[in-house]
Amino acid sequence: MDVPFPQISPESTPEDIRKQAEAIGEKIVGMNPDAVLAAGEFSFTFMLVDYLLKHNIEVVTSCSARNTVEVKNPDGTSEKTSVFAFMGYRKYEYFFKEKEE
Repeated sequence: MDVPFPQISPESTPEDIRKQAEAIGEKIVGMNPDAVLAAGEFSFTFMLVDYLLKHNIEVVTSCSARNTVEVKNPDGTSEKTSVFAFMGYRKYEYFFKEKEE
């Protein structure tokens, strides 16, 4: 099921983003998913992933290989083309894991 992320304005404060992440997080937690694919605006995604992990929901992101070709044109300009090849998923994890007792 797709849960659309909000548009995050460059003028949004951290508190604005936190409120949006909490609202979406509550909605997702209520759906009781096995896992969530999260990707989008960086600060919002960070806060949402934190929220979901703290509610014991597995969160993943997609992994891809980027193949880029840059061509120099005779007029001095250049063109860059990137092709992304989907390679799988990677779990989000906390940098510092708490020790289990």
